[in-house]
Amino acid sequence: MKKYGIFVILTVMLILLIASCSEKNPVVVQTPGNSNESSPVIEEDSGENVASNPSDSMQESSATPSVDEEKLTVVGKNIEIIQGQEVSYNELITVTNAVGEYSVNIDSSAVQNSTPGVYTVSYTVTDEAGNTAQCTVQVTVKEAPDTIPPTVLGTDFQITIGDGVSYKKQIEVSDDKDPAPAISVDNSAVDLEKPGTYPVVYTVTDKSGNSTVLTLYLTIVEKEYNWTETEKYVYGEAEKILERITTDSMSDLDVAYAIYRWTKNNIGYWGSSDKTDWIKAAHDALKSGVSDCFGFFAVSKALLTVAEIDTHDMEKDRVSDKVTRHYWLLVNVGDGWYHFDTTRFRYENSNFFMLTNEEIWAWDNKYYPGTHTYITEGVPEVATKSIQDRVDYNSSTLKK
Repeated sequence: MKKYGIFVILTVMLILLIASCSEKNPVVVQTPGNSNESSPVIEEDSGENVASNPSDSMQESSATPSVDEEKLTVVGKNIEIIQGQEVSYNELITVTNAVGEYSVNIDSSAVQNSTPGVYTVSYTVTDEAGNTAQCTVQVTVKEAPDTIPPTVLGTDFQITIGDGVSYKKQIEVSDDKDPAPAISVDNSAVDLEKPGTYPVVYTVTDKSGNSTVLTLYLTIVEKEYNWTETEKYVYGEAEKILERITTDSMSDLDVAYAIYRWTKNNIGYWGSSDKTDWIKAAHDALKSGVSDCFGFFAVSKALLTVAEIDTHDMEKDRVSDKVTRHYWLLVNVGDGWYHFDTTRFRYENSNFFMLTNEEIWAWDNKYYPGTHTYITEGVPEVATKSIQDRVDYNSSTLKK
C-alpha cells in the first residue's frame, strides 16, 4: 500500500508537469542531424492557430507578383542616322521598375531609312504584373553625304583657223545630286591662229565639292580653200594700214588701241550693210569708208587678225526680230578678254576700248539699254579688272 501510494504521487506530479508545459503556440524543434538545415519541423497544437507546413509556405512565395510601389517607366532617346543606315530599336529605350520579366512592342512602321526626314517610333512595355508604360522616339534620317563626282564625257575635236569654238559644247556633264555642276575650262595652251593640237582641260565640280577632270585635245588646221579677190583685198588693205599705224616696238595692247582709233576715225556710220559675210562687210567698208555696226566689227576683226591678236565675235541678244542688231568683238592681248566696239554712236562718251562688263553695261543703261547684252554660252569669261585709267581717248597712245 505504501508502494502504491508513492506511485500515485509520482503519477500526479507527471500530469501536473505535462499540463504546465502545454501552451497555445507551436513549439519549433530542430530536426536531429544537420543543424544548418533551413526547413523547420513544426509541432502543431490542437487550437485554431495552425502554422502552414513548408510546402504551403513555398507555394505562397511563388504567387503572381504585385504592383511595385515605384511606377513602371520607359524612357527613349532620339537619334540621327545617315540615309540607308539600319537601326537597333531595342537599344533606344531604358525600362525601370518592371515587375518580373517584361515585353516590348515596337511600332517602327513609319520609318523610311532610305528617305531623309523625321519619323516617330512608338514603344509599349508590359511587365508580369500587367503594368504598362509607353513612349515615343524620333528617328531623324539625314541625307547621305555626296561623295560621287560628276560624270564628264567628251571627244577630241577639230576646227579651222579663223573659226570660233564653243568649248563647253564639246562635253556632256551629269551628276547624281547637282543638276548644274560648275564647269571650268582651261584653254590657255590653245593658239587659235596656229595649226597644231592643244590640250583643253575641263574641271567639273558639283555643289558638294566633288570634281572630275577631263582633258580633250583640240586640233587646229589651216583653212583649205583658195583666197577670193574679196579676201585678198581685205587682208591686203589691213596689212597696209597696220604698217602705217604700228611699229615693231609696240605692245599688243598698244597695237589694239591703234586699230581701235583708226577704225573709229576712218569709217563713217551708214545705216545698213550685208551681214551674211564679215569679209564682204569689211571689203565694202574699206572701199566706201562707211558702214553700220557690222562693218565696224568686220574692219576691226580684219585688222586685229592680221596683227595676230585674239578676237571673239559678239552679237547682241535679240529677244525678237523687231529688236535692232548689234555686233562687236571681245579682244585678248594676254590679260584677259575685254569688250572692243569701234561703232560710231550718236551719243556722247561712246568709247568702248577694252571695257569690262560692268563698264560697258553702265553705258548701255545710261544711253542705249541692251546694246551689249549677250548670251554667255560659248563666250569667254570677261575680265573684271579695269584698264581705263590708262586710256585717253583723245590721245594716240596709252598711258604707261
